[in-house]
Amino acid sequence: MPVTQFFGGEESPFLTPLVRHYRTGNGGNISHIPMPFYRAVRVTLAPNPPYNEGKYVGPRMFQIAVKRFDSDPGPFESFRLPFTPEETRELERVRKVWSNLGDYPYQAGGEVEVRQVLEIEPGGSAQIDLSGPGIITSLRLIIQDGQENDLFMRIFWDGQASPGVEGPLRALFGTAEETRPYRSLPLGIVAIQPPGEEKQHEFYNFFPMPFHSARILFTNGGGSRPHIQAMILYRPTSAIAGTRFHALFKEERLRADDPANYRLLDVAGSGRYVGCILTGHDVDRGGTPYYGEGLPEVWRFPYLESDYDLWVDGQLALPGTGIEDDFDGGYYYIWYDPHNPASSQFPLSGCTWKDQQVMGEVASQYRFYLTDAVDFKQSLRIEVEHGIIGNNLSVTYSSTAFWYQ
Repeated sequence: MPVTQFFGGEESPFLTPLVRHYRTGNGGNISHIPMPFYRAVRVTLAPNPPYNEGKYVGPRMFQIAVKRFDSDPGPFESFRLPFTPEETRELERVRKVWSNLGDYPYQAGGEVEVRQVLEIEPGGSAQIDLSGPGIITSLRLIIQDGQENDLFMRIFWDGQASPGVEGPLRALFGTAEETRPYRSLPLGIVAIQPPGEEKQHEFYNFFPMPFHSARILFTNGGGSRPHIQAMILYRPTSAIAGTRFHALFKEERLRADDPANYRLLDVAGSGRYVGCILTGHDVDRGGTPYYGEGLPEVWRFPYLESDYDLWVDGQLALPGTGIEDDFDGGYYYIWYDPHNPASSQFPLSGCTWKDQQVMGEVASQYRFYLTDAVDFKQSLRIEVEHGIIGNNLSVTYSSTAFWYQ
């Protein structure tokens, strides 16, 4: 099958939005269609005829993610076409969910709704307490535009002294440095303009969050009195997993003379990694980082050449080929349109901000591993380079990592 047909989004079952093509995406050909195999799988790539013997026309870079079973589950049917009627119905159900980003993605039934309006004094705090056991399926916060700037959010699970979720409120839902509206499947920020009222933003999180008890704490570090309209849905159930949802924000200035990678996440124990938001900015264009030469004026966002590597249980499991490649894009998000950033935002990955004129060539991106979550038993370490060749650029990174543990 031609690559343009496989990723074109119109050939069943390889249909949008689970599949997208280079020209309609962020410069990458992407498929999230699961393709199970029992014994072995082979992927072959070849140029279309007529062949030009003197010119390489094959694929330049590609990534194939494979999830293996810990033990043999017994024979099962490998991927084959055409789909059965039942599989086709399930595919259409998933396509509908993926096509309505920001809508509640689960089948409704049995949820308990909690609504609270919080007003937080300067330097003060407010909290929401939930008693379980249960699973939070929706967390929505509506805040007047600008009032989110100084808010910090923590979530404490099951009476623990340390929070499982911690960071600036904006960074726990999207880009940390500026409120950038976007919609993905698990997280998003939606701009709201009620008639006759001030502009607002809705911050949503649809990651399932099991708990026996939950304390959601908001702290105001500014001088205003923000109002938070909180809307939470949870399902009471005793059948909850032993792991808890975690989110951690960090920020660091990397120096060109520092050989160490940016450590996005480093945790011990077992769990499941489900994604991150990563922003780079304030790149130093001085020096000679490109094979002893300076950066050409036309070469912007050079730090996107940096690799994003995932180490699982001490082994390099997902080696990177460049930041935008690892976030399902290509060629520095070549089709990003600042007048229509939503065209570069998709259910599981996207670019929310790319501007060479502000914040020293800022680029912000997200990648969520819902169809290919990364399981770890002993440890998980995620590192990002800061350079064209190794670590030879000075740049600032901020990130929020999401995982269960």
